[in-house]
Amino acid sequence: MTAGWMLYSVAVGLLACLAALAAERVVGIWNGPRRVVWVAAMALTVLVPTLLVTSPPAPARRKANLAKLELAVVRARAKPVAVARPGAMIRIRSYVYQAARRFDRPARIVWWYSSALLAIAFLAAVARVRLERRGWNEARLGGHSVLVTPDVGPALVGFLDPRIVVPRWALDLAPLERRFMLHHELEHLGAEDPRLLMIAGLLLVVFPWNAALWWMTQRLRLAIEIDCDTRVVQTCGAPREYGLFLLAVGERRTRSLPLAASLAERRSLLERRIRAMTMQRPRYPLLASMPLAAICAGAMTLAAQTPQPVAGAVVRATAVTPPADRIQLSTDQVRAIVASRYPEIVAGTADENFLTVVISSVGQLVATGASQLATVTFAKPKTATDSKVDSASLALVERKLVAVARAASAGTVSPTTWSDTAAQADREKVLAMKALVAAEAQTETGSRMMTLPGVGQVDASLVHDMYTLAFDAGEVSAKPLRVRVVTLSGNSTK
Repeated sequence: MTAGWMLYSVAVGLLACLAALAAERVVGIWNGPRRVVWVAAMALTVLVPTLLVTSPPAPARRKANLAKLELAVVRARAKPVAVARPGAMIRIRSYVYQAARRFDRPARIVWWYSSALLAIAFLAAVARVRLERRGWNEARLGGHSVLVTPDVGPALVGFLDPRIVVPRWALDLAPLERRFMLHHELEHLGAEDPRLLMIAGLLLVVFPWNAALWWMTQRLRLAIEIDCDTRVVQTCGAPREYGLFLLAVGERRTRSLPLAASLAERRSLLERRIRAMTMQRPRYPLLASMPLAAICAGAMTLAAQTPQPVAGAVVRATAVTPPADRIQLSTDQVRAIVASRYPEIVAGTADENFLTVVISSVGQLVATGASQLATVTFAKPKTATDSKVDSASLALVERKLVAVARAASAGTVSPTTWSDTAAQADREKVLAMKALVAAEAQTETGSRMMTLPGVGQVDASLVHDMYTLAFDAGEVSAKPLRVRVVTLSGNSTK
């Protein structure tokens, strides 16, 4: 599920980017801190997919009281339909994530190697700065201790103990410009911006494949500088002179440091900072904020509804006519049954992967049984054979199974094959043919008993409806689970 989880994370991140762009404009209109928007967007991009993987299955977090469990009777028009056929979006999601599973191993390899390379680059940059700091001279500027460098800065260097770093030419600036420069770096220091950028860098090391996080980090750096510029202008005044000072610093050729809060930026970023600083507030700020807030809310809604890589329950059945009073168990009802009676299956410590649920026609729980699908065996009659079955025989078996199931289950068809691979499907069809031979042998002797795995034998004439639900890992239990639901006719509970 690694590749599917990565796709899900990127999709959530892109929608978070769209929401953050709109929210940043709203915050800018009301002169609020822009960096908060991008911090929240990065947290959403990282935490939501991570919680999806690390949180336990829902059944493990609650217990059900089966004594009070009432199964809703879903009444539908009796017409030929595919039983619980998933919608188009669910099928598309299933196809995309199933295709992504083929790339799970390459995705993990690329993830590990790229994270390792970025971690090495990150540590190398830190080591280089620590080595260069030994040659920098300490000086006093405006009553504050600074480090003077040949070509680095103005910036803050260090994450745990940040220091103000200025280039040598900054000592010759005019008093007002030195005040701008020093106050800018002090604002960064007071806002803990170096530590915030360090956290963003660590997220890139952990999730190097997430393009949305890389773009958010760039926007976060810009938002940090814009917020700092706003505070400097509010404190020192003279926005025009401060803007000219930014352009003058941008013309200087200085060496930048990765993930450092720096006054000197690329000219394109400086222009954005100046535009943000000189932006006129709309005449009607509330009216201007409403469409942007709507875009933000819409993007967040789409992010919340982004299909997760854990597929929901899908009933694999052929097109048949279900009874008008079919009792269709919901996913929550199946969770409740499994959580209360089979906690080992929920936790994934049990070998059983097939559950039989028997209910009465009025929705009362009659019996349940758990078994392992791979070990389900059938009584081998004397006429059964272990020889390989060709494709024509398999097709004949399927047709006979449909006919027998309709006769025994009052017009319903029970699916017999759940495997994804052709080889496993052939093996299960062989078992199904053995069961068919056994059922025909029992019919000839006058016995109409049906074997329910994990429950026992029931009179086939009492079976009113029967269908199978398939759940992927994490939906109901930690492992994939098949649930056979059998409805008995009348009010029989024995």
